[in-house]
Amino acid sequence: MLKTHIIYKGRKPDTTELQALFPLLNITTTPFRGEMKTVIDPLYQIRTLDWVWFQTLFNKDVDVRCLVLLPSDLKGVGITDHWGFYSLDDLTTDTTHDFYMTNLSSHPKATANGFKTAFTWMWVHEYLHGAVWEQTQDREQAAVWVHVWETQGILKAKLAEYIQINKNKRKELSLWQRILELVQLMKKPQPVTVAGKLLPLVQRKADAMVSEMKRLGHDIRITQGFRSKAEQDRLYAQGRTTPGAVVTNARGGESWHNYGLAVDLVFRKEGFNAPKSLWNLLGKVGEAQGFEWGGNAHWIKAGFVDKPHFSMTLGYTLKDAQSGKIDYNKFN
Repeated sequence: MLKTHIIYKGRKPDTTELQALFPLLNITTTPFRGEMKTVIDPLYQIRTLDWVWFQTLFNKDVDVRCLVLLPSDLKGVGITDHWGFYSLDDLTTDTTHDFYMTNLSSHPKATANGFKTAFTWMWVHEYLHGAVWEQTQDREQAAVWVHVWETQGILKAKLAEYIQINKNKRKELSLWQRILELVQLMKKPQPVTVAGKLLPLVQRKADAMVSEMKRLGHDIRITQGFRSKAEQDRLYAQGRTTPGAVVTNARGGESWHNYGLAVDLVFRKEGFNAPKSLWNLLGKVGEAQGFEWGGNAHWIKAGFVDKPHFSMTLGYTLKDAQSGKIDYNKFN
């Protein structure tokens, strides 16, 4: 069962249809009263809820967290360009599904996709954003595919498909774990390749940074690790040929993220606006783990400071990565 906590404003959502479509949900509902906090999403450059604040609203140890708001609530805090939003950032370190959605009484897209209520339609829409991300690790696909399926009127079919994928994934994982337990002493190390995720050494060192900063009294989280070349090109276009602020000088293939060798981190409480002293502390902790920090003297001299960025190259250059000369087994 997936422990599911829904916090809502206005009328209590009718979860009957959702429960029938997704029987694994174990749903608890709670009314919401209070002020909402928002931030500018660093990737999409749009106003969204503050996800750090968002998580403080919910029961602990749940698998799905959803805040259901009235259209006037979103408009009141300056969110006017979308009715729902899924937190993809957390899925790099956290498997909890976090999203918010508008509490609509009805909508033509609900009927067009075979849903009886707008509540269920929007829930499935936002939930599938996360399901695609978990399967593909590609933000661009996670953001685009669901809207395409919605236009085609097949969201309900896609929900059934992804429920089955997750069931099979759990069965395969359970079987694989048992096999590993039987052959652990005989198992030889496997070659490491770029497979759409952080390389093992980079992941361990990044996790060590999170632990060390927590010991020092500062909670941080990984906002992004591996990034596809297609996503890199889209980020490069931002502020140049597409709306938004310039966030990178690297095209696809020119970033260590594209090779699973870089992470971006942020403070959970202070966010990206943390004081210089905290960033300097984080930089020292990262460098002690073997990372190059995007806020060091070299980056300052180059004129593009990226304080959340940490890369681990073990002496390799981007040219080595681009020409396939990196021995990825060194990152095992």
